[in-house]
Amino acid sequence: METKAFIDRLDQEWIQLILEAKKLGVEKEEVREFLQKYILNEPLTNKPIC
Repeated sequence: METKAFIDRLDQEWIQLILEAKKLGVEKEEVREFLQKYILNEPLTNKPIC
C-alpha cells in the first residue's frame, strides 16, 4: 500500500473512532487519557479533538 494512502486510511480510522467515542458520550479528556496512557506514553497538548 502506498504510504500516503495508508496514512489517509489510518487518519480516517482515527476520525471514525473519535466520532464513535463522541456518539457514545466519551469525554474528550477520557480519550486524551487513554491515548496518553496506552498509545503515546507522553503528555498531550490541549489541542481540540473533533
